[in-house]
Amino acid sequence: MKLLYIHQYFTFPEGHSGTRSYDLSKEFVKKGIDVTVITTGRAPGSDQSKPWSYMEREGIKLWMIENEYSHMMPIRQRIMSFLKFSRQASKKAVEIDADVVLATSTPLTIAIPGIIKKKRSKIPFVFEIRDVWPEGPIQQGYVKNKFLIWLLRKVEKYIYHRADYLVPLSTGMKADILTRVDVKNMEVIPNISEIERFTHYEDCNIDFDFTGRKVVLYAGTLGPVNDIMYVAKLAERTLPLAPWLCYLIIGRGQQKEEIMQYCKDKDILNKNIFFLDPIRKKDLPSVYSRVTMGSSFVWDYKIKWDNSANKFFDSLAAGRPVLINYQGWQADVIRENQCGYVLPYRPTDDDVKAFVDYMANDALLEQHGKNARVKAEDYSLPVAVEKYLHVFDEVLKNRNK
Repeated sequence: MKLLYIHQYFTFPEGHSGTRSYDLSKEFVKKGIDVTVITTGRAPGSDQSKPWSYMEREGIKLWMIENEYSHMMPIRQRIMSFLKFSRQASKKAVEIDADVVLATSTPLTIAIPGIIKKKRSKIPFVFEIRDVWPEGPIQQGYVKNKFLIWLLRKVEKYIYHRADYLVPLSTGMKADILTRVDVKNMEVIPNISEIERFTHYEDCNIDFDFTGRKVVLYAGTLGPVNDIMYVAKLAERTLPLAPWLCYLIIGRGQQKEEIMQYCKDKDILNKNIFFLDPIRKKDLPSVYSRVTMGSSFVWDYKIKWDNSANKFFDSLAAGRPVLINYQGWQADVIRENQCGYVLPYRPTDDDVKAFVDYMANDALLEQHGKNARVKAEDYSLPVAVEKYLHVFDEVLKNRNK
């Protein structure tokens, strides 16, 4: 089988972002699938005069094109970047021989080359949904114009109805989609706990020493949706109660400077909250091995409870309890499997004290870490691959009917 995999932000482990597409592609190749990826970037040593560059790595074939994008860009620039890549990828997709096309969001515009490839080549189109869009921006108030809201929801329905299969990353996403769109073929395939990567790793040379202290790690984007100001305020409240408890924030984003300034003003910066720049994905296992707990946070919007953040699954794979500040399916997993702690979005003094007591309980933390590692098996790479192979089989069977 030949698979065309379209992902605007495909990343290898030496990169700074999630490696879901790389991990899946590598395993698909091992299963005998011919995988070609369309993504952004530039192949090493490629001809700079040509728009597209080509490389092969670990059996994965990659067509790459430079396309400027950053979370720091204004929303208009980001939209233009999305549309530009969608147009470029559409042209390249029709040139590539494939039996199935898989496109993974974000952004939603990544579906356009998938739909065009489906129509031109008469092959099945599978759409992976990493974030429910545009419903998220609508509920958060970023999109207020009634006509635009109507139009975006029409586009969403158009895309979902033209996919032969939808793959949302959580049961919450699936339930939310079904409130607006009647779709029959859906398979939930959550983000991956890459157990192998977190079991066999090399120590990294990142310099931090928290000897004698408990450490909560956050590794990810520091943007409005992630609301890491929540962590800064939590650190401010726990410092008088537990000087031995600290927070390590690794990443960048729109709010980083604001959060660091807040910490400086409250005299907690580099006392019990510390900031590092983004690190390579391959170095994360080493960092997790040196901290007490992983974490994931989101802004106080119910639709964001449906997220399937890498941070949650990395914590499980590392055998570390997970701290979150939202409800939904991940909170249910934590409570049912006793593998972490769920704080309210607006914690009272009693809530903060209870969390400090939890972090002081070494035996409980150790048991929750073990439970996290056991739960990681449910989200392992082999499980995700088998689910995807089932999806591919189904769409190919339906095409041949």
